[in-house]
Amino acid sequence: MSAWVALQDVGEWNGSLRIQVGSQKRPVLKKSHFRPDPDGDPGPWQGWSHDDAFDELSERNQLPEVTIEAKKGDVVFFDGRLIHRGGPILDHDAFRHSWAGHYIPRSFDSWPYEDNPRLRVSFDGVCRFTPTS
Repeated sequence: MSAWVALQDVGEWNGSLRIQVGSQKRPVLKKSHFRPDPDGDPGPWQGWSHDDAFDELSERNQLPEVTIEAKKGDVVFFDGRLIHRGGPILDHDAFRHSWAGHYIPRSFDSWPYEDNPRLRVSFDGVCRFTPTS
């Protein structure tokens, strides 16, 4: 579960949140997709950067992308598997400030992006890095 909070009014002009409707129901990218399988055959996304793979997956989904306009203080909750991104900032004098929180079970240990480990802070205040292997 993700919570995205607009810390100021956001819209097309300052790169608001964009979501791909229904993408949470489609296959997701996994760590194993970027490396050879147990038989040594290349994974389906081996050789791709994560960013390029997400862009390509978005294209392949052929699902509509919607821009979320929000007022300062609005919160948008969505499935963490939903393809989402910040849009381009069209007004070069504008900026977008937002905050995102991701809520995951304490027992969840598999972060799929080895090259980008994440610091996890539990509600009990314990900090730890998500294992990368």
